[in-house]
Amino acid sequence: MRYDPAMSDAQPEGGPGTQPHAPASRRQRSLHTRFVLGLGAVLLPFFVAAAAGALWLLPALVAPLEEIVEEVAQELEPVRQLEVTLLHAGVTAHRLAASREAHGAHARFGPLAQRVEQAFDKARAEPFSDPREIALIESARQEWRQARALAEAALAADAAPGRDLDAVPFDEHVERAAAHLHEVYELVH
Repeated sequence: MRYDPAMSDAQPEGGPGTQPHAPASRRQRSLHTRFVLGLGAVLLPFFVAAAAGALWLLPALVAPLEEIVEEVAQELEPVRQLEVTLLHAGVTAHRLAASREAHGAHARFGPLAQRVEQAFDKARAEPFSDPREIALIESARQEWRQARALAEAALAADAAPGRDLDAVPFDEHVERAAAHLHEVYELVH
């Protein structure tokens, strides 16, 4: 082929700035690189926004929910304490009745029964918004009073030594009282 000066000003086949015999993979790589950079430039603001949301926005959204959960937990704390005290009193009554000690059993059960009554008063003093919650606490109190009467009769000083606590009705009353208190949890949640 002969040298033609008119052809020297002509552009190579691939356009300005390309070599006429450059491999196709280099042009594809260049296109791929440009695509990735363009995609990165488009997605970068979204990644920055997501990072800012995770560091600032998410805690700002979660903080009020944590306050609500804390408020509900504080509202239910007296009910939880009441349930624990009530169940502890039931176990203690059984233990005292089974110990076969005639003297002192009633005296040891009395303060525990008083603590249950105080726990009922404390739970009842909470500002429950649903009247069903108040009714359930009162129902639990009635069940406790029936169980307490059975326990006090079995543990009375003039009762025969080793007099067994009538376990079935006593347990039923304590379990129903605990079930009513558990329903309060379900209403609040």
